[in-house]
Amino acid sequence: MNDTPALVVDSVSHSFGALGVLEGVSLAVPRGSITAVLGPSGGGKTTLLRAVAGFETPSEGTVRIAGDVVVHDGRSLVPPERRGVTIVPQEGALFPHLSVFDNIAFGLKKRRGSDAEKRVRHLLDVIELGDLADARPSSLSGGMQQRVALARALAPSPALVLLDEPFTALDATLRQTVRDEVVATLRREGETALWVTHDQQEALSVADQVAVLLDGRLVQVADPVTLYREPATKQVAQFVGDAVVLRGTVDHDGVHALCDTGRVTLSRPAVAGPTDIVIRPEQIEISANSVDPNSPSCDGVVCSTRFFGHDGIVDVRLASGFVVSVRVHATLLPAVGECVDVRVNGPVLAFA
Repeated sequence: MNDTPALVVDSVSHSFGALGVLEGVSLAVPRGSITAVLGPSGGGKTTLLRAVAGFETPSEGTVRIAGDVVVHDGRSLVPPERRGVTIVPQEGALFPHLSVFDNIAFGLKKRRGSDAEKRVRHLLDVIELGDLADARPSSLSGGMQQRVALARALAPSPALVLLDEPFTALDATLRQTVRDEVVATLRREGETALWVTHDQQEALSVADQVAVLLDGRLVQVADPVTLYREPATKQVAQFVGDAVVLRGTVDHDGVHALCDTGRVTLSRPAVAGPTDIVIRPEQIEISANSVDPNSPSCDGVVCSTRFFGHDGIVDVRLASGFVVSVRVHATLLPAVGECVDVRVNGPVLAFA
C-alpha cells in the first residue's frame, strides 16, 4: 500500500499585489480520504484550491501531488492538465450541447472505444443516472447536474478531486441529499477529495479531517470530533459551531472556573486568573423555576425563542444581564418571560 499522501501543501503563501491571501499554509491529504477546507468567504479557500489545481502559482512554498512536486518557490513545474487533478465547480458547468454520456466522457483522454464506454457506463450506474445517458443537461435537475459533474471529474481516475463549494446553488433540502450522494460516491470509488466549504455542518459531517483557514492562515487541522470538542483557539471555537462565550475566572486548581452560569469544570487545565469560557449551547440545560423573575433562586429569564422544527434555540438573560443561547428539543420551548434555572453539563473550554 502506498502511504504517500495524495496531496502535500508545504509553507504555501500567495498575494494579489499588496493583499496577502495565503500565509504559510501546510496541509497533507491522505489517499482515499476527504479533507474539508473550512473558512469564511474571502479567507483564501478558493485561492488554495486554484493553487493546487494549477490555475494560480503561489509566490512561496511547495505543492506535491501523489509525491510529485508540481509547484516550488514561485514556479509552476507541472501544467494543470498534467497534474492528475479534476474539479467539481460550484455549478456543474456541463456542456449544454452534449449528452450526459458525452459530458462524462469529456474527462477522458480517449473518449471513444470500449474502455471509455465501460468507464462511463460504470459511473452512470454509480450516480444512478444510467437511464439518462442520452439526455441533455437542460432536462436535468440541479442535483442531477451536480452528480454528472462529479462523474465527469471521476472519469479519468484522478489522483485528487477538488470540490469548490459544489452545492451553493442548490436549495437546503436538495443540498443535503446531493451531498450525501456525492460523499457515498467518493467513498465507493475510493477517491481522494479536497472539499472547500464555508458551511460548518457540511465540513463536520462529510470530512475525515477538517482544515480551518482563517484570514489566510491554517489555524487547525483535525478530525471533526476533535475540532468541535477541542478547538485550538477561541476564534476556531466560535467559527466551528455555535458557542456561548462568558468572562470568567479560573480557580487556583486550574481545572475549575467561575462564570455567570456558576462554577464549571474545564476540559483541559488552564492558568489561574481571568479567562474566556466557551460553552456549546447543547451543554446548557434549563428548567422551569418560578414565574417571578425577581426571585433570588431565578438564574435567568427567557427573552426570546426560535423554533426550527426538530429543535429550538432559547435566549436566556442571566442575572448579570448577559444573554446565553440554549439549544433544546422543540417540544421543550419555554414561554418568553418564563423564569428558568440554568445548568451547564460537562466540561467547558477556557481561553486566556
